[in-house]
Amino acid sequence: TPKLSGGVELGYEYVDYDGGESTHNYGASVFGNYRIGRGLYAHAEYQVVNYETFSTVDGSSRDTVSFLLLGGGVVQPLGGRTSAYVEVLVDVLQDSGSPYEDWQPVVSAGVAVGF
Repeated sequence: TPKLSGGVELGYEYVDYDGGESTHNYGASVFGNYRIGRGLYAHAEYQVVNYETFSTVDGSSRDTVSFLLLGGGVVQPLGGRTSAYVEVLVDVLQDSGSPYEDWQPVVSAGVAVGF
């Protein structure tokens, strides 16, 4: 609709640590945006990510963490169905397994393509 949009996102991350360890993290999310005004939007996103963490005592372990990210952003059309965006979100679930500090903002920027 003109004011409401949504989508799904699949994510993959390869991490190589200085200590020689490396890992593959992956996840998925579903999100919605509500256009507040020209170029401004509110954003809500439920995300689940599977992380591998390393410990000198326990070795490595995998943990699945859920996030509920709320916030907003700005968007600039680039032409056709393509636009650039910057958003600031905060995880309101505050799962103990989260890699983020408590109430640490998550800043994202990118290019979106609508189908």
